[in-house]
Amino acid sequence: EYAISAVHKASRPGVSAGRTRDDSLAKVKSKGNPFAHLILRGTDSGPNYDAEHVAEATHLLASKSLPERVVIDCSHGNSRKDYRQQPAVFESVVGQMPANPAIKGAMLEVYINEGTQAKDIPEDVTGFDRRTLHQGLSVTDACISLDTFKRLVNDAYKTLKHS
Repeated sequence: EYAISAVHKASRPGVSAGRTRDDSLAKVKSKGNPFAHLILRGTDSGPNYDAEHVAEATHLLASKSLPERVVIDCSHGNSRKDYRQQPAVFESVVGQMPANPAIKGAMLEVYINEGTQAKDIPEDVTGFDRRTLHQGLSVTDACISLDTFKRLVNDAYKTLKHS
């Protein structure tokens, strides 16, 4: 419900406090974003990309007179923070798309090579030698590889082309 409130707020014109380039207080006006949408990321208690959760989300959007637009994050809570689960989540989402026009897209964590090296980087990077980093490996979230991504997108295209 917090996310749906955020979509509602983002889609409407508004005024809020902000700062100018010289750090003075200013009114910041927004025309609103007519393309605002809900992103289902999953939660600490589990995934929310299945048809039941998507239907619940679209029902809540409709009940607030918001467009039924959902993008599903295949990483984070939906993959239980295991990058190796992203392909299965993505394939499930693609499988739902022909029957559910509210699903507008999916997000994947992608980098050149799979995995992450974030665990090898100390919190205090003072004196950390960046030359020890592995080229082509994410330093933040664990990712699927670019090759896996290409395969998934090609398979999704084939699936959706025939639906």
